[in-house]
Amino acid sequence: MHAGEGGGGPGGLSIGGLTHLWSSESTSLISTKARNNVLGGSASPRTWSQNSATSCNQTCILKAGLTTALPVAVKITAAFHFFASRSFQSAAGDIANISQFIIHRCIREVTEALYSRRSDYVFFSRSREKQDGPACDFAKTAGFHMMQGIIDCTHMALQVPHNNPVMLHNRKGYHSLNVQLLCIHTQRFLMINANYPGSSHDAFILRQSGVSEILQPPHQTRGRLLGDKDYLLANWLMTILHSPTTCALQSYNESHAATRNIIE
Repeated sequence: MHAGEGGGGPGGLSIGGLTHLWSSESTSLISTKARNNVLGGSASPRTWSQNSATSCNQTCILKAGLTTALPVAVKITAAFHFFASRSFQSAAGDIANISQFIIHRCIREVTEALYSRRSDYVFFSRSREKQDGPACDFAKTAGFHMMQGIIDCTHMALQVPHNNPVMLHNRKGYHSLNVQLLCIHTQRFLMINANYPGSSHDAFILRQSGVSEILQPPHQTRGRLLGDKDYLLANWLMTILHSPTTCALQSYNESHAATRNIIE
């Protein structure tokens, strides 16, 4: 995802709201009764779980190449479990008694639905008026003034690929994508960059991403970013100080760590 202006707020999508993002082809597979049972909102979590498992057993067609008639809420729950657990597809499918083939389709549909709305939720505001809010809230967090975001990278694990596995092998000893994230004080993402393999260094990804261009003239961005020790200090990027020698410098590092904790 790249930077873009959006009109949406920072809130997430509810299960009910996300159902409207599906194509008519997908939603036509869901019976009215199944949708009401799962999305009606009156059932308890335990009842919902039981209903979901029953629906899976009754409506999943596990033969590859055939259409599956899973309720939308089951698709979303299965995909979100996969996202949150950082596990493999088969493990996520076992939770709801769904085959790896079906869980793969669930994850793909949910991902495409979320991606179609990316500009509503993932954007870096170019409006100076909208930049004042994050700057004030960052200052309240730990005393850092004129901040517009926190930047960091995280490794998303992958199975060992057949093509070019060396490029995806990271310094921690496993294969991954090194994903660059930029967020504000509320943990709403401003940018997500998943274009680089695990062997890429955080600073290299930042140089290639074009983030610095947004924070320098002629753009009118009101503030800087916060980054960890993997980045180089710049007039638009505040990094931690190595071996601070005074109380003031030590206080700077403490405020820096407290603010960066938002993205950790």
